[in-house]
Amino acid sequence: MWNFHNSWKVPFSSQGTAARDTRYGEMRRLLPHSRVVAALSIVHIFTLQQQQVRSLVLHPPRIPPSKPLSTSRLSGGDGDGSPIITRQHTSSSVDSAAMSSKPQSTSTSDNTNDTDGNALQYFLLKSEPSDYSISDLQNDQTDEWNGIRNYQARNYLRSMKVNDRAFFYHSKASKPSLTGIVGTVRIARTAQPDMTAFDTKSEYYDAKCTKEDCKWSSVLMEYEQTFPVVLSLKELKDIAAKEPEGIIAGMGLLKQSRLSVVPLTFEEWGEVMRLIEAKIDDD
Repeated sequence: MWNFHNSWKVPFSSQGTAARDTRYGEMRRLLPHSRVVAALSIVHIFTLQQQQVRSLVLHPPRIPPSKPLSTSRLSGGDGDGSPIITRQHTSSSVDSAAMSSKPQSTSTSDNTNDTDGNALQYFLLKSEPSDYSISDLQNDQTDEWNGIRNYQARNYLRSMKVNDRAFFYHSKASKPSLTGIVGTVRIARTAQPDMTAFDTKSEYYDAKCTKEDCKWSSVLMEYEQTFPVVLSLKELKDIAAKEPEGIIAGMGLLKQSRLSVVPLTFEEWGEVMRLIEAKIDDD
């Protein structure tokens, strides 16, 4: 004979339909009507709980992996919503306290490829420190390199790829010894239409530009490092004069001095880094 108390040892959800019907019949016979209703409610709740637990065990919910917090102001990538930061026209000199003691890359054999295996390109970007300095970029961390109104310099901007690197160059500094290479930056987003061309209040406004057809471009750059020394233009010219067939003598900085964006070869990048390290050691 079926035993009401022993039947609780068998999960209710695992019993067949006939067994459940027999169980309900026995309960009706053993208990008054009001208690049957209460007992059936308890049994129903207990059954649902068993089914839910069994479902969680067999089919645990999928929890997506957590994403690490970004330590950069960039969302990265080409045209992915990276912030466009207006250039700050503030006067600032190189902050020696914020300079690193050694440049991050001093070897001519490293940094030839990015993490995807693509060959890196190297450039030099000029900015007057009274307009926008390496210290300003260090404070901002990222900035839109805009306002370029020379077609050749614009084409160099358009050729840049994410992770390409560039020297930050102070032009027309307060002293000749401060005019030169002061740090490095990384290209964080490729070229897009230069928004200053549409701004009627901007000195770079161009009435001929439309959003459908803008002839000027800008890139997003990210601060990388400030050198503890300035490799001045005078020093570079002196080296070029002593070694007219050398690497420095062939730099676009000396041959295309009017351009604010200049491409560099891998050898030129490495030689400049070597000169900076040597100057740091001499100091």
